[in-house]
Amino acid sequence: MNYLKKNSSLLISIFLLISPVIDLLTQSNIIKTNYYSIGLILRGLFLISIIFLTIFTYKKKKLFIPYSILLIYFIIYISGSILYKDTFSLIKDVQGLIRVFYFPIIFLSLYSLREEIRISKYTLWTTLCIYTLFLYILFITNNQSLLKDYFELKGIISILVPFIFIMTSNTNNILKKIIIFLIFIGTSFILRSKTILLSFYLTIFLTIIYIIKRQIQERNIKQIILLIFISIITLSSMTITIPKIILNNHKNLTISKVIKDEELVNKYIMNQRLTRLKKKALVYKESNIYQKLFGIGYYKDKEEINIIKMDYFDIYYSHGLIGFLLFFIIILIILYKVLDKTKYEDYNNYMFHISLLLVIVLSLFNGSIITSPSSSLICIILILFLTNHKKKNLLFSSKDLRIGGIESSLVNLVNRIDLSKYNVTIILEEKKGDYLSKINKNITIKDCKVSDNKIVVIRKMINFIRKLFFTIINYQNYDFSCCYATYSYSANLLARVSSSNNSIYVHSDYSNLYSDEEYINFFKTRHIDEFKRIIFVSNEAKEHFTNKFSFLKDRTMVINNFINIAEIERKSKEQIKEKKKKNETLFVFVGRLDDSSKKVTRAINLIKEIEKTSLWIIGDGPDKKMYEKITENLNLKDRILFFGKKENPYPYMIQADYVILTSDYEGFPVVYLEAILLDKNIITTIPTSDDKIDMKNYAYIVSKDEKEMVKEVKKILKKPSSKKAINLNELFDERMIRLERIFNDN
Repeated sequence: MNYLKKNSSLLISIFLLISPVIDLLTQSNIIKTNYYSIGLILRGLFLISIIFLTIFTYKKKKLFIPYSILLIYFIIYISGSILYKDTFSLIKDVQGLIRVFYFPIIFLSLYSLREEIRISKYTLWTTLCIYTLFLYILFITNNQSLLKDYFELKGIISILVPFIFIMTSNTNNILKKIIIFLIFIGTSFILRSKTILLSFYLTIFLTIIYIIKRQIQERNIKQIILLIFISIITLSSMTITIPKIILNNHKNLTISKVIKDEELVNKYIMNQRLTRLKKKALVYKESNIYQKLFGIGYYKDKEEINIIKMDYFDIYYSHGLIGFLLFFIIILIILYKVLDKTKYEDYNNYMFHISLLLVIVLSLFNGSIITSPSSSLICIILILFLTNHKKKNLLFSSKDLRIGGIESSLVNLVNRIDLSKYNVTIILEEKKGDYLSKINKNITIKDCKVSDNKIVVIRKMINFIRKLFFTIINYQNYDFSCCYATYSYSANLLARVSSSNNSIYVHSDYSNLYSDEEYINFFKTRHIDEFKRIIFVSNEAKEHFTNKFSFLKDRTMVINNFINIAEIERKSKEQIKEKKKKNETLFVFVGRLDDSSKKVTRAINLIKEIEKTSLWIIGDGPDKKMYEKITENLNLKDRILFFGKKENPYPYMIQADYVILTSDYEGFPVVYLEAILLDKNIITTIPTSDDKIDMKNYAYIVSKDEKEMVKEVKKILKKPSSKKAINLNELFDERMIRLERIFNDN
């Protein structure tokens, strides 16, 4: 159940992506008999899965009533088929029932799950591209039998024309825009659809109206005149080309002449649908009252009752007055709820409203828009794009959740987020680490693994496919995304593609690690200019960055990390065997044992030079053995103790006279906040500051030169402690308010 909850959006997206394949297999008569096809089997299973997901996984008990009403209707409808038809007709009627009511059932379910499920626009776009790819393959191979009624693709493309406009507007690359439109024009040419052309012209015209309205608000007279001129050209083009296409260049006919003649309307505009309408209306008229109320179905005496391909009429005659009312009452109620809370000002929303308009209009004239499972699922996804969500979706990407400063900061941050307002997802390169169990169980944790295959080509191919799949499923599918591990290429990419409201956390001052050229290259390879916000944990790191990337200064800010105050206070009271020696000053170091940055050798030499001092080292890293060897060579094993990595270092810190850091560089170490909370004196070589705390007021800042450090520490040991006080709870509350403003800024 938990797996379904955390992966429901993914599973629905995958089904949407394979829909073109399902339709192709169905049209190709693969696994097909008189009674079932592969499409019927797979879509039936999908329908059952969605109902199960809604009722049993998410426990949407309110849907029991509409589901029960639909079930009662289904029983009555099927009973009518049993009473009045043979076995073959009964099975075909049941198939028709599933096919038609697929739309309201899925719509009802997915709307009820709108807070839990998000489908990316790129998923829909990729689905359309797959349909189009198959269409081109069929066209090139001249497979006319499949090409003729290819997946009702005319209807699908017609309602997606505004969506194509959205995807085109979302790219600044002119070449991409041209390619998209060329593909679209080519598809329209292959299908030779009047409906697609009509949708295209209508979308252009309504887009121009939208732009004119915006320009009027901005009082841009030149643009208004230009747009009016373009709209006149568009209308003129529609007036000239549409009649020619409708009349198939028939020289002796005009639109006015066609409109006056019912037979010509039926032939040239309605494609004989009026003839089929009359035939089906006659069958309905001759049916009994039971069938008038609950439907005449789709077959009678093994012969198909003509499908009109005008959805509203097909639903009414095939499912009777009761079925028609049930179908549209469900849809209209949901549409009312959706449209009542949406706004037109946003261009994307405006275009989705046009798609909805096309669905409503084309379903009357061009059938199989809402009665075909393929196109009806796409209709539902389009409408769901218009829904307003009560909760924002947030994504944080990182490497793993092993014990470490960045990892503990991420845990503390996500656990402070108000889950009544936000859905939180963490994406990791590796779903590993002791901190996994510390994450709130209502937060989703996923992985996007990075291949370590030794063959470079295979490794790159695997990673490319994984990242491409992630992009298709998640592109701008979140309201906020954050790369929390600056160094991780994978986490960086995932955050950039997941939301336009994206951020990157910079936890260290890399100017101390790299030369100027290396520093600039480091951030360029992280595509730093593609992030909306660049968040630093210290003022110094931000200043060094803006000196090199002045054009990004407006995107930078300082928001330091969080610690779990209640947990640290509780854990610090736990009993340990190790006790501080009397009459000795105890220094405690907590961090990664990496001499390239932490320089613990300075602390070791400090102990050697100052009598009656001892050092506890909490942590692990590549240079642990080196530090142990130095300690042994200096005969300090009785004064310097190595405790390794500890999930709970606080009982050790609470005994310290001083928490010490002798690093070459840092961002704003979490251990500073922990020491301040535990009321510990701090000796450090890093005079850093953040948005609220300047460590000069909370720590003794000493020289990185070892001789000077010894002199300064000796003086400090003779001084009484004088630390400023700070309310960390208030500080973190203010910090969380700032972050929530960022979460909501989209």
